[in-house]
Amino acid sequence: MNIAEILIYLGIRFIGRMYLVNTKERGVIGKDCVLLVMGNLTILNDFSVSVHRALQEIDPNYLSYDGLVVCGTHAPHDTEMMIEKIREARETGRVFLGECFGHQLACIEWARSVMGIPDATSEEFGKGTFVVVKRPKLKVGYVDGESWWSNYMVREDVEKNYIENKPKTFFLAPFHPSYQSRIGNFHPLLVKFLKACQKQVV
Repeated sequence: MNIAEILIYLGIRFIGRMYLVNTKERGVIGKDCVLLVMGNLTILNDFSVSVHRALQEIDPNYLSYDGLVVCGTHAPHDTEMMIEKIREARETGRVFLGECFGHQLACIEWARSVMGIPDATSEEFGKGTFVVVKRPKLKVGYVDGESWWSNYMVREDVEKNYIENKPKTFFLAPFHPSYQSRIGNFHPLLVKFLKACQKQVV
């Protein structure tokens, strides 16, 4: 375990060259939001450690790339801030990886900004037009070749519109590719995300 992994295990996050304790305790961005900035890459939400591990195993130099990752959570929080970060990434061409909850937020942002549904939100946390709805049954475990832990899903019409028109710099998964990725068997979506990040390195 290297120093970065030890610090992450202890709940310490990097902000440029500075370190700060998990923002759940410090409230730096919001009450519960975890912000992990390592080099130029920004990872938002609770399940950041598994994403860091998976990306580091694929490419030890990934910390120097520019990109945005929004991963999963069991307790939605700071959703509007994350949606705004996703909008900024879409408009500026920043490479984005949305895993599970990140995928849902990306679809909400798309519905609001592109599909003309200004009050688009999720049944899980918002009030308005639900473009993310509760599943009839929890989807959990290894299903259809992927690792799932999902109680909500994107409405079919929104999902279809998004998949057909989303930016080429956006990589989305309603499941958890970072849970499955292993040395010698990297998840292809994460590999594609990092390759896209590499292309933007100046």
